[in-house]
Amino acid sequence: SSVKTATLAPEAGSQRLRDIINKKLDESTILSCVRRFVLAGIPNLRLYFMVGLPHELPADVDAIVDLTLRIKETFLESSRIKKRIGTITLSINPFIPKPATPFQWAPMMKIPQLKQRLERIQKQLKTVANVKVQTESLKQARINALLSRADRQVSHLIETAADTSWSRALKANAGSCETVIHARHPLDGPLPWDFIDSGVDKAFLAREFGQAAEE
Repeated sequence: SSVKTATLAPEAGSQRLRDIINKKLDESTILSCVRRFVLAGIPNLRLYFMVGLPHELPADVDAIVDLTLRIKETFLESSRIKKRIGTITLSINPFIPKPATPFQWAPMMKIPQLKQRLERIQKQLKTVANVKVQTESLKQARINALLSRADRQVSHLIETAADTSWSRALKANAGSCETVIHARHPLDGPLPWDFIDSGVDKAFLAREFGQAAEE
């Protein structure tokens, strides 16, 4: 095969959290995909996960490590058949609430907690052969969250960033940035992006958000 890397996006390590975020992918399907990729001659695997998801518990973070180890087991079994062992790369990104999704009302997790979670995963997988962990910059994640969640009152901040740098803009407006990024929007209140017709009914998103909370 000329394809060198296959990508899988379990997003969450535990079935509980995958159900909450409506990711219809169970462990047996994930492992079966891994087997098929390797046997098809694709040596490397990239896995996408998120930390800081709504309703996430420390056990869900550890589940990312557990699932990775089970994926590695399947990966090695299939690689021995092909007599060729590649690399598993984890790409772990902080969860950022996005407009027009059921989690548009949820806050982004605080940076120290996200840092703790990323370090916890890195520490547990540091000595595992054939596994590499890549994490998104938390500074970049904050900027992405700000651009996703902000209203017109933060427009001057984007102008400042364009004229100087994001570091300066964030530093000069630290308080309002934190409020925007970590605000929990009330379900019955207006959202800055309500005037845009995304084609998805807000009441439907609210129901999905409620169902996620009920697991």
